Amino acid sequence: MLLRNYIEALTAANKAAVGGVQALAARQNEILQENLREAIEAVSELSKVAGRTAQSVLREDTRQHKVSGRVGGEIEHRNFDSHQRTYLRNPRGSEEAGREEQ
Repeated sequence: MLLRNYIEALTAANKAAVGGVQALAARQNEILQENLREAIEAVSELSKVAGRTAQSVLREDTRQHKVSGRVGGEIEHRNFDSHQRTYLRNPRGSEEAGREEQ
């Protein structure tokens, strides 16, 4: 009878231990799920910010390109006018005019 009481007590203790381990595992699972939700929200927010930042950079690059294009276009226009005046002064061509100036 004594052995039977020990076995029943051991069985009850094991059931309690298993129940405790299961409860601990369930709680750890809840914590993990909560942390994953927070991480996903943080990454989502960061990607929104990064997307806005990338769009801002692209807008700034485009704006700068337009400005430099205007400046570059003005320089090309001035060079064209200069070559055109040189040619009009010397219809034989700007290459010959350049050699005469030297």
